[in-house]
Parts: sequence; C-alpha cells; structure tokens
Amino acid sequence: MVSSYSNPQSLIEYAISQGYSTGNFIISPLNFGYYSSEPKVKSTISQMQKSGLAFYSENIYLLAGVLFTRNQTTVDLSSELIQVMTSL
Repeated sequence: MVSSYSNPQSLIEYAISQGYSTGNFIISPLNFGYYSSEPKVKSTISQMQKSGLAFYSENIYLLAGVLFTRNQTTVDLSSELIQVMTSL
C-alpha cells in the first residue's frame, strides 16, 4: 500500500532502483482518519507537503494498492503511478 501523503514518489523510485517495476495498481480516495488527523501527525504531513513529499487535498488523500514485481513486465506503470499519486 502506498499513501499519497507519505513520500510516494521516493518509494516508487526506490522500488525501481531495487529492480522492481509497477505491474498494476488500484487507487482509492480516502478521508483522513483518527491518527492522520491528530495535530502532531497532521503538522508533520503538512510540512512534508510544503517540501513536495506529501500530496493531498483539504478533504482526501490517495491510497494505492500496488503490484511491484521483479519480473520484467510488458508495461511498467511506474510513471503513471507517480503521476496519479502526486496529482493532489
């Protein structure tokens, strides 16, 4: 699972550097929950957003279920995944 507010681009780039590609993914918009709405956590996420490491709107963030595979897939969807996860 990859969250748009937890540095998704770096995580995906790290997977690529380790020989993985993105074979498939599914994304769901989610409301901020109890933990992510706590002032200390929300503040950290806000600082990450200002640094270009977290992506979310006032109401939602994105959560992706990602199939990373070491086998060379016909199509690597890593670029598309990064584009969607950083779109908010």
